[in-house]
Amino acid sequence: MNTKLTILVFGILFIAFGVAIALGKVHTHLKEWKATPQSERDKIAIKPLCRNVGGMISLCGVIFAVKGLFYGIPDRLFLLLMLLWIAAAFIDFWQMGKKGWYIRDDKARAAMLQQRSDIAAIGRSTTKAPFAKKKGKLKCK
Repeated sequence: MNTKLTILVFGILFIAFGVAIALGKVHTHLKEWKATPQSERDKIAIKPLCRNVGGMISLCGVIFAVKGLFYGIPDRLFLLLMLLWIAAAFIDFWQMGKKGWYIRDDKARAAMLQQRSDIAAIGRSTTKAPFAKKKGKLKCK
């Protein structure tokens, strides 16, 4: 199979899968989602989360599809676009966890953020230096 055709097919598959996720058609079929208690499901704002994840997957598919459709795109540009996509996906994932964007309940979001700040404070207060200076010499504990 031609490399350009393979890249195009992957692009179309990623776009289709991303759109299906964004429309909320995939998460209901996942075994983990079905096993999650209803009380936990109610805490998650699933529609915006699905749109976010589906959008990121579709964006990856668009990059692949453009590379497969247009023969003039150099491989280095494709690599750069994929690295930028990876960086954007990492930042998006990090922000989701840090800010609690998809926690529906404001009290639960506040509790999560408070718990994280408490854990960070404990980590800072119990950190000890691995080296101690005794009588002018540096010794390892």
